[in-house]
Amino acid sequence: MAVTPKNKRVVWALSAARCAICRKSLVEREEEVGAYSFLGDVAHIHARRDGGPRADASLSSGDRDHPDNLLLLCLDHHKIVDDHSGDYPIEKLFDIKNLHLLWVRTQLENGTPWTSDIYNFFYINLPRVLMLAEVMGCRIDDPTLHCVTDLNTLGGGYIPFIQLVKSVIEKIHPKVVTLDSLSLTDNDVGLIVKFDKKFRTKSIGKALINGFSGFTGNLNKDPHIYTGCDGYKLVMPIEPRWLMTTTAGVHLSSGQGVFSGLCTINSINEEKRTILCSPLVFGHPKRW
Repeated sequence: MAVTPKNKRVVWALSAARCAICRKSLVEREEEVGAYSFLGDVAHIHARRDGGPRADASLSSGDRDHPDNLLLLCLDHHKIVDDHSGDYPIEKLFDIKNLHLLWVRTQLENGTPWTSDIYNFFYINLPRVLMLAEVMGCRIDDPTLHCVTDLNTLGGGYIPFIQLVKSVIEKIHPKVVTLDSLSLTDNDVGLIVKFDKKFRTKSIGKALINGFSGFTGNLNKDPHIYTGCDGYKLVMPIEPRWLMTTTAGVHLSSGQGVFSGLCTINSINEEKRTILCSPLVFGHPKRW
């Protein structure tokens, strides 16, 4: 007997589509074809078969494939857990699972619902915004949105597109936290953060003029915006194809600006005192 599709959906839902160990998102959009990929496995704590890692012969097949005996892992950690079962005994895996489920509940309970306060959109990370809308129960069936892979190619379709995107953003109200409420620990990873403050801009003009071939991990070269956050440097990489207009590119090449929007926290490096975030959407804030 295998894990049923329903039980798999239960585990993915309870885990918020994140690895129970590293907590990275396990759903990615393949932008070339506009499809989504699942980058995780529903893993057994007690092995599915006798002789497998952490097997318990007394368990029935139904108990082995029940959500209580399953956890969601990224592909890497699934391999590590099974290859090094001695380092991941039953008790440790149940602790990992329970802590992760507690973390998910905590994140969902944190924050207040967000309503867009953006007046003039500069940047929309379309794949991530569409994923957020899906999570919030706002299904987007319009193929126009799902087919766009570069905002700079919209041409005359720009006005209808921005009207459509604005309607989507105005429908979703994710729970968000503010920068000053962060604990600056790994518990913040995955949170959606709202911001409204001054940022410095870096290397965006060069990327627009010279072309952009992908992020290198070197902040001296990669286009990004950054600001201070309680002694940390909060960095948001900027992918030029999600810039809304040429004017937005000019604003983001000026050296600094006040931006309002949302981002998700990817990692916090205490040693380097940096917070790496993915921008979802931002622009000029409303001031009236």
